[in-house]
Amino acid sequence: MKISISNINLGDIDKVKLKFSPDFPDYLMSSIKSTFIENQINALVKNDKYEVVGDWHSLLNMLRGIQGKATRNNFKIEVKDNFSKVIIENLIKKNNKIKTKDQKKNKKVKSLSDSQINSQLKKAGFKPPYKLTKYQLASIKFLLQQDNGANFSVPGSGKTVVTLATHVLTKGVNGLLVVAPKNAFMAWDEQIDEIFEKSHPIRKKGIVRLIGTEKNIKKLLTSGHKYFLINYERLPRIITLLSNFLRSNKIHMVLDESHKIKSQNANRANAARILSIYPVRKDILTGTPMPNTEDDVKNQWDFLYQNLSFDIKRDFFTRTTKQQLNLPKLTRKFVPVKMSEGQLLLYARVMDPFTRLIKEKDMDIRSNFSKIKKSIMRLIQISSNPILVLRRMGENNEYYMGNEVDRKIVRQIENEVDSEKIKRACLEARKLAAKGEKSVIWTFFRGNVERIGKELLNDLGAEYIHGGVPTGDDEELGTREQKIKRFKDLDSNCMVLVANYAACAEGISLHKACHNAIYVDRTFQAELYLQSEDRIHRLGDQHTKKVLILETAVPRGYRSIDLAIRMNLEKKIRRMGNFLNDPHLRQMANDEYETNEPIDEDIDDVRNILKDFANAKIK
Repeated sequence: MKISISNINLGDIDKVKLKFSPDFPDYLMSSIKSTFIENQINALVKNDKYEVVGDWHSLLNMLRGIQGKATRNNFKIEVKDNFSKVIIENLIKKNNKIKTKDQKKNKKVKSLSDSQINSQLKKAGFKPPYKLTKYQLASIKFLLQQDNGANFSVPGSGKTVVTLATHVLTKGVNGLLVVAPKNAFMAWDEQIDEIFEKSHPIRKKGIVRLIGTEKNIKKLLTSGHKYFLINYERLPRIITLLSNFLRSNKIHMVLDESHKIKSQNANRANAARILSIYPVRKDILTGTPMPNTEDDVKNQWDFLYQNLSFDIKRDFFTRTTKQQLNLPKLTRKFVPVKMSEGQLLLYARVMDPFTRLIKEKDMDIRSNFSKIKKSIMRLIQISSNPILVLRRMGENNEYYMGNEVDRKIVRQIENEVDSEKIKRACLEARKLAAKGEKSVIWTFFRGNVERIGKELLNDLGAEYIHGGVPTGDDEELGTREQKIKRFKDLDSNCMVLVANYAACAEGISLHKACHNAIYVDRTFQAELYLQSEDRIHRLGDQHTKKVLILETAVPRGYRSIDLAIRMNLEKKIRRMGNFLNDPHLRQMANDEYETNEPIDEDIDDVRNILKDFANAKIK
């Protein structure tokens, strides 16, 4: 009685075949096959009575369970081919080396002094123009003790430098594949140019970006070059090409901003897990590993270690905190901003039916999910800049605001053009510019980014970045890199950078040029807010940093979307602070919790205003 395990290469994608002997008990075979099928990322290739073919990742995740069943039920596990043996043996070897907090560390690596690590790095052509901090050296030591590593240090602490040092000191690798958000590409380019000697292979050719057509990417991957950079969105599209490259080389694979794979069933997470069987070494980097719950960390763990159950108490990551880095003081100020009459009435028009919906006793969240999500987004838009909602309604041909009162509301908002939040953000930016200080203005909405950056603050030389702004060379006019370079240039007339979270919250450093951040709006995504704040609060500058968060004030008795966001962020930030044992995150959570509610005490009843508004003439 046995199970045979073998690799099958289908269209350059490796799949695993489980073959059961005819004498295998049906109940036992059914149990193993069910678990194998449940864990599939892609559809099964084959499922016959005694044979099933599917994803390697699924088998590796259940291997310990199969081994346990084999011991209890006295059947053999036979690994047929060399590829399968290598995959399974490496997995078992690495998992056996995972250390819990009470286990002894690798004495050989631990005995290395800071000077010995620096000496080895220097010999390898790793020569940064600065000394590695004691915390960076501690992280390098920790990561070298692990076959695969996790670095959860705060943004700006030097995770990229630590990763490149770990790569140089890791034996048995001949290449590097980095998966990162597009806006982090420039940081990798800059770090490589800064710390490697010109003669080093990675410096001579640089880290090549896998962009363009599939044909072009295939040409790059088969060119003999071994150092590549790819964004998360492209990862699922070229799994076959990457599988071949990883299988044919001894690659160190890195997921930068690894919280991008926190969602278990997302295409990018599935692609990362499929590719995870090949690299010689794997590392994950993020300063915000747990934006929501422990499951966020588990999904990143699954990339590093298949066949090993996740335990959040394991000592599997290194983290440097802001306190350890002795970063300058950062102050947060929450500023309530009054709505205009038209804005308030539009807010009430959306809030009232939404409130009735969520109060329904038998309300089914699943069936109403789209409606709820749409209402929440509309409330955030109205709170930020109500003209955005009107434009979207026009684009979508939505005419549910059909009576005379609603038409008057629309006309008033159109006449107002910009919300009080937009006006206040511009006012604050002008005050700072008058003192010679630059500022970055954050907003979720592309319409706000362009309105502020292209029009309202054009006289301050403002630059703007959103998802529609292309990446490229920092000398190429109009690219993200060129805009960031101009903003960071202390001699330029660019005093303001306006950005949305998706395009700029991760992977860029603004701290040496900018010490002020202004938030027009925030969302429920904790990682985006945390990462955005860290653009100006990082290692390498000792100026005091100031954060101004604008919150729309609503009448007492009305639900505040900005307060809801703040409460949600407070819970998530506190949860992550407890997991990481990080006092800075706990203080951030306290700042969110202890701030007064954004209530407009001057307004008693929106319904009375609505009645008055119905009779008022709008010029």
